[in-house]
Amino acid sequence: MAELVRAWSAAREDLRASRILLRAGWRAAMTYRVSFLSTIVGGVALQGTQLLFIGVLLSKFNVIHGWRLNDIAFLFAMRLAAHAFYVVPFGALFSIDQAIQQGDVDRYLLRPAGIYLQVVTRYAPLMALGDTLLGFGSLAIFAPQSSVSWTPGKWCS
Repeated sequence: MAELVRAWSAAREDLRASRILLRAGWRAAMTYRVSFLSTIVGGVALQGTQLLFIGVLLSKFNVIHGWRLNDIAFLFAMRLAAHAFYVVPFGALFSIDQAIQQGDVDRYLLRPAGIYLQVVTRYAPLMALGDTLLGFGSLAIFAPQSSVSWTPGKWCS
């Protein structure tokens, strides 16, 4: 029982440290506000072109094998929201190879914090905030319009 309490205490301390480091990373990124906002707008524009392509394609064909624009846009929104849900907290893992090549991992070994925690909080992926805005925004718009039924009975079966 004492080991379980220690494990939970260590996990809680790691979560607290990750919150602090991520918050510091986001604050550092927000130092240059124009750059911060233009990166978020760039993320929305990058993903928005995909949504625009879906709209242009389906304006020509209306329905593709029973799928309307609202249904395909809903799938797009779900994919983008799930992507943002992963990339915002763990986006720095994509650059672990660069951290190894540049010798940053060697510095992480010398610090008292855990290596994984330092790699995850290495930088704040700003374009993922644009993904988050567009993903959850379009999910809120297209989910009610989609013909997908969201009942608990369908989830469990």
